[in-house]
Amino acid sequence: MLHNVRGWDVHVTTTVEIRLRYDLVITSEDFVSEIEHLRPLGMSDHCILKFTYQQHFTLYKNVNKLRLDKGNYKQLSEYLNLNWDDLLRVEKNSVDDMWEKFKVIMHDGIEQSIPTRKGYGKLGNTKKSFQPFSADLRTLIHCKHRLWNRWISSRKETIYKEYKVIRNKS
Repeated sequence: MLHNVRGWDVHVTTTVEIRLRYDLVITSEDFVSEIEHLRPLGMSDHCILKFTYQQHFTLYKNVNKLRLDKGNYKQLSEYLNLNWDDLLRVEKNSVDDMWEKFKVIMHDGIEQSIPTRKGYGKLGNTKKSFQPFSADLRTLIHCKHRLWNRWISSRKETIYKEYKVIRNKS
């Protein structure tokens, strides 16, 4: 039995044993079919409901993503330098019409000014190709870590002084 309660589809089955019992499966649409009652597990007094759930999925393909870091924003600004009052005509158009005109103009400007790329995520292995520090600085940091580990294991004052000198350089 299917009931609609406040926009939700409620699938109700009744079983008569000792008393009237209602089993509910609540969904937002009619996805559930073939509700079957199975025996309870162990000493439980709750029966198991077995039902078929039908779901449809939409697959998304790779879409073009904007390369915002490569955009020509001066060109976009010039393209959008329009007389918006005359173009939209507030007294003659509805809000939906004005939004549609604005959206079309903005989309065209973005297509002309900002390049796109295909695919998901980042291109390549950006961790390996990105080097934020110079080679000299990386060498100093490596020496600092080595001296720190040496000082932790030996607790010699001379090694700690060397560590402080390198630490202050890096």
